[in-house]
Amino acid sequence: VIVVEGRADVVNLLKHGFKNVIAMNGTQVPPTIGELSQKKDIVVFVDGDRGGNLILKEVLAVAEVDFVTKAPDGKEVEELAKKEIHKALRSRITAEQAKLELAAMNTSESIRKPMIASVRPQGRPGMPPRRDMRDAPRPPMRPAPVPVAKKPVNPAEKEKFEAVLTDLIGTRGACLLDEKLGVLGKVPLAELPSTLSSLTSGVYAVVLDESIDTNVVQAAEKAHVKHLIGMDSKVKPTDTQVNIITSAEL
Repeated sequence: VIVVEGRADVVNLLKHGFKNVIAMNGTQVPPTIGELSQKKDIVVFVDGDRGGNLILKEVLAVAEVDFVTKAPDGKEVEELAKKEIHKALRSRITAEQAKLELAAMNTSESIRKPMIASVRPQGRPGMPPRRDMRDAPRPPMRPAPVPVAKKPVNPAEKEKFEAVLTDLIGTRGACLLDEKLGVLGKVPLAELPSTLSSLTSGVYAVVLDESIDTNVVQAAEKAHVKHLIGMDSKVKPTDTQVNIITSAEL
């Protein structure tokens, strides 16, 4: 499992075909990362700046990390090309080696003047500021979609959806699956609509620890998602071309 800092990093890796990517969503490492590290091999992938080093220290302190890698100096994971991502992952080092390098870095910095940590700002140059979806103006009324025949869910898919939904309970997160039911990545619920808006293909199903609402459905339609699986739904199955499945149906 590749652990990165934020949603933009997850989106970039998914676009380039890398799967099993999870965002920490900031400098505070969520408890789920520590729990996951006890079951899976973890590769922490951070930016090539001082902010990346600070995040790396936080993760190493609370999780059982196996490997560590960084973007090239001065670059962020979200802006890397596919070739750069491959190179970074191939050159990963063990967590023990990373700890030694961080310790050596701290020692060398202690004899120089203090530096201001350049933690990644929330607002990125060239990117519009995030808006609270609750404060966004209501979208104009759309014409009712033409009813389509929904693709039936086979037993294997049903079993997989139920297992993923069970694992998500209490996490306030969403899991993106490909057509082979492999995990593409996980994102916080608050960032699910914007994540789907950034992906126009490749996502077969989305499982979320929440009720399915209009914002999620609209984003799923644009991303050509086939199935939306949630605890329940505020949207009628007949109002969308995406197949809506609730926990009760599983």
